[in-house]
Amino acid sequence: MQHPLDPTKLVAVDVATAGGQCTICQLAIATWRNGYLIDSWQSLTDPYMDIRWKAAKSPEITPPAIACSPGWPVVAMRLHDAISDDLVATFGPRAKDALFGISAHHRLNPPVALFIDAQRAAAKAWPAHAKDTLAAHAARLGLAAPTSPVSSAIATGRLLLAACAEIDCTPLDML
Repeated sequence: MQHPLDPTKLVAVDVATAGGQCTICQLAIATWRNGYLIDSWQSLTDPYMDIRWKAAKSPEITPPAIACSPGWPVVAMRLHDAISDDLVATFGPRAKDALFGISAHHRLNPPVALFIDAQRAAAKAWPAHAKDTLAAHAARLGLAAPTSPVSSAIATGRLLLAACAEIDCTPLDML
């Protein structure tokens, strides 16, 4: 890490893929400071590889939309700017694995960040719900249902913060 970690900042990431780890077609990021959501964004992206269109679950992921989207190397630059040297939450390993997979495919450096699995953090806080999906956690906590990558990123961050509040710790303590 190049800079000291800012303990007041948390970034949550989610991706939509189409048929494989390296086929990120949509990236979403939500950023918190001091527990407050301060920014969120999402982007379609062209992974520059064959896409299994039937595997794309988001209605936004269509051949024309992807054809007009920035390529992964461009979106990766924005990703790196948004998460470099930060604590980054994902729900389970899928998003992190996809980010590292597509970076390797394009011979780009992977993101430099501390990744934390919000699913594992939730399991520490609520062992009886260790196998719950993100949607189940969101419903139990009264959060909006995650229906897109950006709403999933927001739900992931809120889940991690709620788990930390439940067991009186910080996100860094969950590493």
